[in-house]
Amino acid sequence: MRILVLLLIWIFGMAAFSNAQSPVVTQVTEDLLESVGENMSDDTDIQEILEFQINNLIVYRVKTGAIYSLYELVAVDGLTPDILEKLEPFISFDVLEEQSGKKRSSTDLLMRSNRTFSSGQTDQTKFEGSPERYYFRMKHVSTRMEYGVVAEKDPGEAFFRQSNAHGFDYTNAFANFRPGQKDNRIFIGGYHVRFGQGLVAWQGFSMGKSAETTQVFRSDQGIKSYSSTDENLFFRGIAGQFKYRNFTFYPFLSRHKLDASMDTLDGQPYFGAFQTSGYHRTESEIAGENSLQQFVGGGHVTYSHNQWSLGLTSVYTRFDAYLDRSDEPYNQFLPEGKDNLVAGFDWKFSLKKVFFFW
Repeated sequence: MRILVLLLIWIFGMAAFSNAQSPVVTQVTEDLLESVGENMSDDTDIQEILEFQINNLIVYRVKTGAIYSLYELVAVDGLTPDILEKLEPFISFDVLEEQSGKKRSSTDLLMRSNRTFSSGQTDQTKFEGSPERYYFRMKHVSTRMEYGVVAEKDPGEAFFRQSNAHGFDYTNAFANFRPGQKDNRIFIGGYHVRFGQGLVAWQGFSMGKSAETTQVFRSDQGIKSYSSTDENLFFRGIAGQFKYRNFTFYPFLSRHKLDASMDTLDGQPYFGAFQTSGYHRTESEIAGENSLQQFVGGGHVTYSHNQWSLGLTSVYTRFDAYLDRSDEPYNQFLPEGKDNLVAGFDWKFSLKKVFFFW
């Protein structure tokens, strides 16, 4: 939660920083930055969390209209009274005048390198590469199009040599564009899907459930281009968003290679678990890299009318090797084999100040 405080400062607080800061604002800023820095790890994907927060705010504003009070923001996924209390000096609800003119496109280029030094650092001699982390991201956004590329080398991974002779260990390209109507969009490359309450299809960052009554509901965000460095929680292929009257359709197809611990039985390949760390530093980690082929096809359809919204999601998954899980109790209800088909239904309805969902 402390990480979210820092990210939300960037979202809400840039306007406040453009003016002269009061002593109270300055002190609050210093306290927040100090508390966040102590808990932020090197693996924290700031971009993913930032996009999660922005999308939730936008979805809430579209559904409810203008926001007039700090207390309304408690209903946004990821915002608690404690966080909002700390953010209050950076938030303004003043109505801004509309600016004329067309929205300009923007292109961002980010390159970062870091290395952690510590007395108890793991012996790097058993790893293939150097202990540095390299990160590269280019992203272009305009009214009708968005595209970009993300690349990363983790500590211990090779860079332009051995198993990564071509450079970065992880690379992902993404693009989406609007073919015609405003609500229609086509996605190519890396993308993730988030529908309903997440039981059938939900990828990427999520806050999870909490004791706060306002944090129970998840705001589905449909399909979004994927610009994170997590090497597992996304699809790679083609997808779309098409609206016709009260219906919105989201078809998607994906063919993606995953990391897994592969073996053979009677000449047939099988695996017992996925490798989700994203690290490819040692011989065993490199052996499991991109060793499993995953095909996914599915879709979601939503019908919206007044305060009602009903959705249906279906996802078919096929692997090129047999998934054979262990006999542990926590695996009892998880899918096995090469094929899996799952479907789910969701709905939500609001009546004045009362909100129902399932």
